[in-house]
Amino acid sequence: VTIDSFVSEDVVATGGLVSITGNVGDDVRTSGAVVNINGDIGGDLAAAAVFLTLESRSTVNGDAWLIGRTVTVAGNVNQTLSVNGEKVVLSGTYGGDVEVHANSIGLAPSAVIKGDLTYSAPGEAVIEDGAVIDGEVIREETDLSDPETWAAEALGSLKFYFGLALCAIVLLLVYPNWFEKVIERSSEAPFKSVGLGFVVLVVTPALAILLLISGLGAALGLITLGVALATVVAGILVGIVCVGDAGFRALGQSPDQSKWARVGSIVAAAAVLMLIGFIPYGGWVFFIVLLLGIGAMKRYFYRQYADQED
Repeated sequence: VTIDSFVSEDVVATGGLVSITGNVGDDVRTSGAVVNINGDIGGDLAAAAVFLTLESRSTVNGDAWLIGRTVTVAGNVNQTLSVNGEKVVLSGTYGGDVEVHANSIGLAPSAVIKGDLTYSAPGEAVIEDGAVIDGEVIREETDLSDPETWAAEALGSLKFYFGLALCAIVLLLVYPNWFEKVIERSSEAPFKSVGLGFVVLVVTPALAILLLISGLGAALGLITLGVALATVVAGILVGIVCVGDAGFRALGQSPDQSKWARVGSIVAAAAVLMLIGFIPYGGWVFFIVLLLGIGAMKRYFYRQYADQED
């Protein structure tokens, strides 16, 4: 999605790559894999992306709420700035308070904060010589090496992945034939399933947003948004089952010989995903499993539709 001319009111945009270089008269709400903003925004900005950048020529006249894996804010925010990410770099001018939650935080020499800087990170923020902070610098401690903090994180992950495994097992026992056919789709062309899953994950929410803001399709937009949410939930459950199946087959075993072998493969897959989650960037593996599940489902439904047409 590319917006390179003036928009007098709001912008709502979702896509794989979103580029906003034109000026916007009011608020901007955007999300995508990569979001790049290099224009003036008259109101507030809410943006979420894997890679999110506010270029040096950009200005947000209101508040800004930013979420991403890598967030670079080289532009200006005239009021408050709130950032959540893995790596955050600030090098612009910020007229109000700045709040940052990230694993890595850096302030370049050109950064100017006219209010307070409040941040939480495993280590101290890197504030280079030349950076100006008129208010206080407040650090909220988040020591991941602390046993209690680590235990809480581990327990939360255990509950999350155990819950996913339990839901997947219940669905497998209720719909065993359906799962067998979906697994077949994922195993015969896993890369196609991942690619299709990415397309569905991007297009469905974007379609829902367009319907919601169109007025005439508001009801249909809500239905589409519900379908998108259900697709994500079902996709990760199907993805875990597919990964468990692939793991057993890689070991020379066949989990479809008994339902209990299949149950074991699901638990093993959930445990492996949980452990990978503690590795830096391990969340990408979870994301790929989600795409695999969504793509395998969609390929199954398409095959069913094609067979009925024939």
